[in-house]
Amino acid sequence: ASPSVKLDISGNVHADGYIAFYGTGGGTLAGYVGDGANMGGATADDLVVRGVTDVLISTSNGSTNAMMLKASGDVGIGNTAPGELLEISMSNGGPVLELSSWSTNDAHKGVLLFQKNSTAGVNGTPATTVANEDLGRIVAQGVNGAGTPAIDEAAAILFEGDAAPDADAVPGRIS
Repeated sequence: ASPSVKLDISGNVHADGYIAFYGTGGGTLAGYVGDGANMGGATADDLVVRGVTDVLISTSNGSTNAMMLKASGDVGIGNTAPGELLEISMSNGGPVLELSSWSTNDAHKGVLLFQKNSTAGVNGTPATTVANEDLGRIVAQGVNGAGTPAIDEAAAILFEGDAAPDADAVPGRIS
């Protein structure tokens, strides 16, 4: 009938390769959506979304910024400026990270895993941890009452290697 935009499609669309998205006026490339074979670094049956800088996922017709994938690799859920690899934020409530297992099998359970490998590369060849090495931490923070308030550690649970690992165990302690 009378489309209200330049391209209005009713029905299925087939795109072979990728679709590029440009800002208003067409001068600035914003990003691409396509298959892995044409976008690089994946296989043909992978969907790849690539932003020129960051990728924002919004909901509520664009009024809620749900997730931000930064060019640095940081991910913000409820936060468009994450300061860590994964930051979950909520402005009016307490964010919850839930690990659920819905199963009658006792072997199926939610797990929060802290893994330490004494090698520099991600997914590299594992290197043995050593006695007294920090293996992970759970930290609770609050804002102090200084003249210029700052975030300070209030309490922590530290997981450490208790002794040198042997062939089938990594002795550890919680402090």
